Amino acid sequence: LDDVFHNDDDTVTICLSGPDGEPYWLGLEPERAQALRDDLAPPAAGLDDTQPTDGLPERLATVLTERFTSLGNPFSGMRTAMPSPDGWPASRDVSPNDIADVLRELLAAAVEEPTS
Repeated sequence: LDDVFHNDDDTVTICLSGPDGEPYWLGLEPERAQALRDDLAPPAAGLDDTQPTDGLPERLATVLTERFTSLGNPFSGMRTAMPSPDGWPASRDVSPNDIADVLRELLAAAVEEPTS
């Protein structure tokens, strides 16, 4: 499920699924929701205004196209290879988590690049 609902009373409801696919939800009061946001936020170090993030959308599009599309076609659906239980090649649709992983890689590379 992995859905997040921001309610009118500033509470947050997170819908998840367990290991066997069973749905469950977590309700958070505003203070707990903010504490969770703070805990999940990346450290401030390395993400200041001086980091080389110019061109990040273009770099992200380029890497996603190369990694997840057929023949580098930016207009085709994005898929990624995965092992199948029977050993035959398989693929699945690219998930938001796959895209987030690519974005993390690009941001980490941007932080490691020396600024001029």
